[in-house]
Amino acid sequence: MRNKIMKLAGLGWMVLAVSYVNALNIEQTKGPRIVLEEEEITLMEDGKEIQKILVSESSQEKDEILNMVREKVLRKLGVKSDQEIRAGELWDQYNGEVDKLLKVEKVKDRKLKFIDIDKDGKAFKEVILRTEFRIDEELDKSKKTVKIRRQISKNAKISENGKYAVIGTGIGTIDVINNDGTEISFRGEGPSESRLELLDNNGNVLWEKKFVEGRCPNFMDCIIAQNGIVAVIIGKGIEIGEDILHAYNTNGDEILVYPKKIGEAYPGGAGDMRISPNGRYLAVQVGFLYPTASKKVFFDLQSGSLWKADKPYVVYEITNEGQAKVDYYDADKKKLSATETIDFKKYLEE
Repeated sequence: MRNKIMKLAGLGWMVLAVSYVNALNIEQTKGPRIVLEEEEITLMEDGKEIQKILVSESSQEKDEILNMVREKVLRKLGVKSDQEIRAGELWDQYNGEVDKLLKVEKVKDRKLKFIDIDKDGKAFKEVILRTEFRIDEELDKSKKTVKIRRQISKNAKISENGKYAVIGTGIGTIDVINNDGTEISFRGEGPSESRLELLDNNGNVLWEKKFVEGRCPNFMDCIIAQNGIVAVIIGKGIEIGEDILHAYNTNGDEILVYPKKIGEAYPGGAGDMRISPNGRYLAVQVGFLYPTASKKVFFDLQSGSLWKADKPYVVYEITNEGQAKVDYYDADKKKLSATETIDFKKYLEE
């Protein structure tokens, strides 16, 4: 993840760049489809608003719009690459052209919508994703009634084909208030719970999982294959390095746990996942808070085999055939490597 951020940071605001030509022609899956509304993209022509489009933060629709805007700006400036922009010191001009075409803003209320494109295209089910607070009255160990203030937060991820969604709900104790009004802080220390639900595009809940172990379980990162295979990282504790990777099929069967024991993982936790469309192959970066310890781990979820790569790869895509499009930052040469495709299947071990 760190290397990917470093690469994008060099692009500046222009990474959000691109044109609206054909943006409205993005192909939609027929029938019921799940959409996640997290950001509003305003498309413009000469500074005038053309249309607003609601997208998720990480979606194919957003990526296609951004890429189209970027290509349009590059053509207008008469350059073909970021290197040419850097060499010609054209960043200010580039960003100015982007501002005329595109604006990206967070929406006030994030929503998960279930719509049927074959019918009227309206949502037949909605889930609002917001953070809320509640106060519960409970008995403490001495049988005295105390007030518990809890935070309930919701997040969601959807598959690229819009057929599956995972809703993650985190319930955490914020503080405890005694009857005399005194407050005992438990932020990050009190009992917490994470709950995950997998839903299909008809709004049916296929399975639900609860994570209550550790002091502060947390819905951290999640990815869903097009066939509904889910990989999710749960923070088992507040200590760095206690993240656990789980994978489930659509029946809710657990098909992967990594690591099986605390201490087996690299320090720094885990994140930055990629999965093949068929849900068989998965890549996870482990130890991203410590660049020298950061490694990519590739999994075959069908056989249970894995490969701990010897380079801090940034993975852009994984195919159904077990190949990955990657690059990495070469610390010795102090530069980004060329993008290549590796056949990681031949390195997998039990």
